Amino acid sequence: MSDEHSNLPVVNLITEITHALSVRRGPLIVEQTLSCLADMNLTAESMQQLEPCMPSEFIDNFDVAVNNIPSQLSALANAIDASKDSIQWNRDLGQFYVKDADIGDSYRNNNMNCTLVGKENSCFYSERLFMGLFFLDHPFHL
Repeated sequence: MSDEHSNLPVVNLITEITHALSVRRGPLIVEQTLSCLADMNLTAESMQQLEPCMPSEFIDNFDVAVNNIPSQLSALANAIDASKDSIQWNRDLGQFYVKDADIGDSYRNNNMNCTLVGKENSCFYSERLFMGLFFLDHPFHL
């Protein structure tokens, strides 16, 4: 299990997401998200304890993806990189889609997500907000 010190990268990641959204104010969804985040206790002490993990087959390409985030979002990219080992990453396996949806095996088997804020299996609990990160790996490795 994580301790309070290992929670700090996740808190910093949410801070960077909040900052990135703050400079893009205007759209209703951005305002609603910022409002929900402002109402939350986003501290290391309030973080739920999830077992950090990342499926090993995603590690290399995840690092490549993070390293290719545009330079104007470098603080966010650094926060993602710093927090990746403190987050519970899960294969999607289609749980966000209608049962038996034809999303294709290459999609179903090549993506993962983490829930930063939400009702279940999230770093921070919220009834009002669901926020996470999604990574889609390329199904063909050269």
